[in-house]
Amino acid sequence: MMLTCYWDFARNIPGFDMVIGLQAFEQERLRRGADKVQIEMLPGPRDGFRSGSLWPPAAADRRALRSKVMLPMCAMLPSCARVVVHDDGDRLQPAAGSFGHGEVLLRMSTFLSAYADGIRPLRPAFDLPPNDELITITLREAEHWPIRNSNVAEWRKAAINLSLMAFDVVVVRDTLKAAEPLGGVITSPHAAIDLEARAQLYRSAACNMFVSNGPAWFALALDAPVLMFRPATDGAGRLASHAGMAAAGLQKGAQLPNAPVHHRLIWDDEKSNRIVFEAARFMAQQAAYRSQRSLNGKAA
Repeated sequence: MMLTCYWDFARNIPGFDMVIGLQAFEQERLRRGADKVQIEMLPGPRDGFRSGSLWPPAAADRRALRSKVMLPMCAMLPSCARVVVHDDGDRLQPAAGSFGHGEVLLRMSTFLSAYADGIRPLRPAFDLPPNDELITITLREAEHWPIRNSNVAEWRKAAINLSLMAFDVVVVRDTLKAAEPLGGVITSPHAAIDLEARAQLYRSAACNMFVSNGPAWFALALDAPVLMFRPATDGAGRLASHAGMAAAGLQKGAQLPNAPVHHRLIWDDEKSNRIVFEAARFMAQQAAYRSQRSLNGKAA
């Protein structure tokens, strides 16, 4: 049985928010007992996308996000049989028994509902060998909502200190700054611009650190180890605010619903000393968890 699912650009924006759609599609597929999903991307009224000034405003940038982020992300959903991108004006009528046509999927409550059901389905084409000493730091350095951006100086200082503690630290800069060096730390320009490489890096790491941004929620959907600072930021739109998160069901100070041990939220600003402390604690907990799993495996 095939479930037809729609990502409607008249109601939803392009980019990493596709994570929420894929979570919703997978949740609906499981509810209905379907084997596969077919994803149809419907055009919006403004150059094939949603009206309004939400980032990015240029149609060329929106098309780039669709091709470089959204389509590769769809390929990471194992149940996705195919994706169809419809041309401008090709709105289609909803197929019988379909899901998502004309709907706004960009709601944190949608993601949290699927996450609480244990739906973290995205996977790269193949996994790299795990590196138990690898810590990644992903920076938000975007032009829109700069109040949500990472404190780059504090993260850089933390990266240097964690490297001195013998951890393997790799920084993934924002795509717009992918090739720019960050003095004294190793960066991965490839992971910054290639979604498959990013997914493989996150899945191989023992800890991936972020402030709340698209790649952070992507890493959660990959079921990669995540340590997220500042899950909410007031003054950056309702969806990203503490009130918006609380309305969706995630209260300040809480953890994600039914979160595994390798997904933790830190409801605090990123300061280098706190970053180092939380990262070291997370790595120690992960090491203890791996050791216990190994003992349980031998006992079995």
